Amino acid sequence: MHDEVPTTILDEARTAVALGQDRAAALADAVSVPTDDLERYGRYVLIERIGRGGMAEVWKAVSNGAEGFQRLSVVKRVRPDRVADPFYVKSFCDEARVCALLNHPNLVHVHEFGEIAGTHFLAMEYLSGRDLGSVMRVLKNRSERLPIPLAVFVAMEVAHGLAYAHAVTGPSGGPLTATSRPGTSCCSSPVA
Repeated sequence: MHDEVPTTILDEARTAVALGQDRAAALADAVSVPTDDLERYGRYVLIERIGRGGMAEVWKAVSNGAEGFQRLSVVKRVRPDRVADPFYVKSFCDEARVCALLNHPNLVHVHEFGEIAGTHFLAMEYLSGRDLGSVMRVLKNRSERLPIPLAVFVAMEVAHGLAYAHAVTGPSGGPLTATSRPGTSCCSSPVA
């Protein structure tokens, strides 16, 4: 069961796209990789790489469970060219420890931290939608602007999440090292 290709979510998403339904975005927006080419990573099947930074790469993934259960997730793992570098591995593990202490509606929830085939990973909540940077690029290309009330709302929500993340203390009561980077804000329902 666990070794089967998780076709239910993929097939449902493709059908929804063909029918022009919005549900495709909620299930597996932008699924463009044929199932034969998908990489297996432990219990996850990596569908599409959605980001890459200096330390890690981020994948949209799906995992199978008992009785046909499937969950769309995000897998963030140390880049293959960084797995042997103790600095990057320690930084990634430190990030995982910080993420484990965060619980806020404006922050992505981390479900799992582990190591598969010598590579550390985080499995996180998948948010359907677009990152704020791509929404802004689309608007700029259309010579449009985000409506002011929506811009204020987004800024307030990002600020609430960041304020929480920066205020959380560790088990010893001291501050955590929280990092925020441009382009990591997400609109959890498609805007553009």
